[in-house]
Amino acid sequence: MNGVEAYAAAVAGELASPAFQAELERLRKAAASGSIEDLLAVAKKLSGMGEAADREAFGWFLRAAEKGSPEAMLRVGVALFHGVPVPADKDAAGRWLDRATQAGHPMAAAVKATLFGG
Repeated sequence: MNGVEAYAAAVAGELASPAFQAELERLRKAAASGSIEDLLAVAKKLSGMGEAADREAFGWFLRAAEKGSPEAMLRVGVALFHGVPVPADKDAAGRWLDRATQAGHPMAAAVKATLFGG
């Protein structure tokens, strides 16, 4: 097993663990409130935990972005630019990065300039 495979196996094991799943369920229930903080907590818990988890995380980030979270707007924009874990959409990515900038995210304009070469 190479390093990437070992890492993927470790992540899968953590994701499947009862403790992780219990915490995730608690966070999902809290996120039903719709608060940005709770939506971000679920997204961050899932982020980096494999392809399916990353797709779910994107959905939580998108909900938080739609509610006005500058951090979530930035993450949605970057994900859409790169096409991971959702299909790439550079136009939508640019709009989300502009919204993050307008909402006051301190790095959004620089990230957009880096990604779009401007």
